[in-house]
Amino acid sequence: RQALMLTFAVALLMGTAVYFRIWARQSDDPSFTADDREELRRQFEHANLEAMDESAEWRMKYDTELAKNRDLQDELLKVKTSLSDSTKRFEELQKVILGQISVHFLTISEP
Repeated sequence: RQALMLTFAVALLMGTAVYFRIWARQSDDPSFTADDREELRRQFEHANLEAMDESAEWRMKYDTELAKNRDLQDELLKVKTSLSDSTKRFEELQKVILGQISVHFLTISEP
């Protein structure tokens, strides 16, 4: 998650740097017309919308995988609990069976 946030921050800083570079270039170069500025603004907005869409898509994928992971963790916990209960029951049955065998040997060896 930290890597994702770091990547997002770097992308945001790069976008801001590009925006300021375009802005500085426009203010220095008198050959830029209003139409050129408008076209650059539209291109920047289009790129920004694409980046937001991609970010939302990756966030949705992350949320989906996180939900799958939680479901698998819950299922694993249930299996571990069931196995633990089964192991306890097996040990109890072993004790009972061993107790019955020792009682049986005692009754056989007494005559």
